[in-house]
Amino acid sequence: MIHCKAILANTQQQFFITFVYGLNTLQGRLALWEDLKQLSFSLHGPWCVMGDLNAVLHPGDRIGGDDVQHGEVADFAHCL
Repeated sequence: MIHCKAILANTQQQFFITFVYGLNTLQGRLALWEDLKQLSFSLHGPWCVMGDLNAVLHPGDRIGGDDVQHGEVADFAHCL
């Protein structure tokens, strides 16, 4: 995870942006979800999280690959 505060040059508007790469395993992503939740408590203002989360909110969101496990959907949803 890389977390930054950005400031638009022309308006001086500030926002936060976090770039993430979620590990490929359900267990490996648990720390990411917890880190994002903890980070959210300290932020005041707009925030964008982007990157490859390696997670889906709904089983139909994944095309190909392994079947979606209930735990990965639940953990991601709880983080959001």
